[in-house]
Amino acid sequence: MPVAWLANYSFEAGPETWRPVNVGNAVTMNVVRDGTARSGSAFLRASSTQGAGSVAADLRLAGSRLASIGAIAWVRAKPGSPNVSGQLSIWQLSATRSPKSSDLVFTVGNEWKLLANSYDLVQDTGRFDFRVEFYFSSVNVDLDVDCVMVV
Repeated sequence: MPVAWLANYSFEAGPETWRPVNVGNAVTMNVVRDGTARSGSAFLRASSTQGAGSVAADLRLAGSRLASIGAIAWVRAKPGSPNVSGQLSIWQLSATRSPKSSDLVFTVGNEWKLLANSYDLVQDTGRFDFRVEFYFSSVNVDLDVDCVMVV
C-alpha cells in the first residue's frame, strides 16, 4: 500500500499546497508555531466566517492497482476556544461518475484527535487525482490541523 505524505504534511515549511477552496474569501488560514503542534513545531490553523468554507490540498497517486485510499489527520479546536465541527472529505477529482467523495463529519475539542476517512476509488479514467479537504460547519472557530497523511 503506498503512503503519500501530502507536500509539507506537518506544515513545517508553511501552508505550501494548502489553500482556501469553498467560500474561499471567507476562509483564513495560517501556520502556527507556538510549541503545541502534534508533531514537529508547526501546524495549520484555519477558520471560516461562513458555513461550508474549506481548506484543501490536492495530490496525484500513481498505480492502477489502487482500490481505495485513506486520509488521516490530527485535528483540534484552538486551545481555549469552543468545540469545532466540520467534515474531512476525500475527493477523487479524476472520477467521471459517482461517488466522487467520502465525507467524515466530526466535532473536536481542545485536545488533538486523530481522524481517519477512507474512499473506494472509481476506476473509470486510469488517473488518480485527489483532494483532501476540511470543511467548516462551525463559523469563527479555529480548527488546528497537523500530520495529514494519505495511505
